[in-house]
Amino acid sequence: MGFFDGSRSGVHQQHARRLSSFDTLAERLQRQELVVQGRREQRDNDERSARKFFDRAVQASS
Repeated sequence: MGFFDGSRSGVHQQHARRLSSFDTLAERLQRQELVVQGRREQRDNDERSARKFFDRAVQASS
């Protein structure tokens, strides 16, 4: 019975490590997605600001 208990423990540890690895990968993917989202939002804000600036410049020169 001791052999089987040890084997189960080993399998449990492997399973826990595998889950931990998947959790780590999932967290990394989530962080990467947040970075991409932040860059997209920043680019959108920059484009909006540039449009406002150029619209005002065109209106001022008219």
